[in-house]
Amino acid sequence: MSRRQFVVLAMITMVSGLIGGALSNRIFSSSPAFAQGEAIPEKCIQAESFQLVDANGNVRAELCISPEGMPGLALIDENYVTRARFSLTGGGKPAMSFMDEGRRVKARLPFDEEILTASPVIR
Repeated sequence: MSRRQFVVLAMITMVSGLIGGALSNRIFSSSPAFAQGEAIPEKCIQAESFQLVDANGNVRAELCISPEGMPGLALIDENYVTRARFSLTGGGKPAMSFMDEGRRVKARLPFDEEILTASPVIR
């Protein structure tokens, strides 16, 4: 192949590539894709449980509904032991419990709704 034939072949290849690219852009054109639009905060998020995790992915707090259907918040230590619990009792009265490393209740505050005061129970 002579130098002149090589130059002509290179020019034909470049022109055909440009024409093919332009035609494929016309045929297969669509609106541009974006990974994510502007973030709009939700007004209400609903779930049966929310978990707060530390940098290692360990659950450290949980807001959930108990099997009895009562809401509660549990604070969990680094050994996955619940150390504090804020909840509603079966009768709908608020209560707070504080536990030691062995999961034994050390203090409990059941509230009396009629008097609106706390009656501490410390062990």
